[in-house]
Amino acid sequence: RCFYGSLGACTSEVDHGQDGYDAVEWIAAQDWCTGKVGTYGPSALGNVQYQTARYQPPHLECCVPEVSSPIQRYDHYYPGGIARAEYIQTLGTLFGSEQALMSFPYDSFLWDIAENETTYPEDITVPFLLIGGWFDINIEDVWHNWNLLTASSPVADLHKIVIGPWVHGGAGPAHVGSLQQGDLEYPEAEHYNEERALDMFDYYLRDIANGYANDNPIEVFDLGTKNWWEGT
Repeated sequence: RCFYGSLGACTSEVDHGQDGYDAVEWIAAQDWCTGKVGTYGPSALGNVQYQTARYQPPHLECCVPEVSSPIQRYDHYYPGGIARAEYIQTLGTLFGSEQALMSFPYDSFLWDIAENETTYPEDITVPFLLIGGWFDINIEDVWHNWNLLTASSPVADLHKIVIGPWVHGGAGPAHVGSLQQGDLEYPEAEHYNEERALDMFDYYLRDIANGYANDNPIEVFDLGTKNWWEGT
């Protein structure tokens, strides 16, 4: 809502979480749906998954947000107090938020309010598979969300995280899970994000006994050895 093909449905106080709730419940009511719904997507589409899960739609079973974080933190936009100008400008082009972000260049109680209002791990009651990339602008925030969910979510022990040799994505050939990442190639990690997402969906949405629940919760790609490391 408020973007691209949904611009005509824009309102002054849009809530993507409520829209997500309605979308999940509409899908669950269709005769082609089993009644179990999962979500998947990167960046802003990942943020909407957090916002949707916060409202706890009854038929939402699991979520796979990639390279995303819904938390509005000062350090994300002004690390060390210096503006990520190109990042903020890109957000302005995509979402029209540049002026708002540039209007508050100093850490203050307003940023504290923004962070508090967008931090809600205690409201996340379905399993999440967080997917991040070492070359992604949101990598610190993905880890931050992981720490919050595994500490405060009611289903803390069900969440998993995968960190691969991936960028954020964009108009070029490099995307989350693609072979080429800038000038480098990582065949050991190609499409691994999709494989793990499908494993999760098979387990939670299709009731396939594939052992996903017993897999280690942390999977990290070692950039030096080019091997996957698993741990708890």
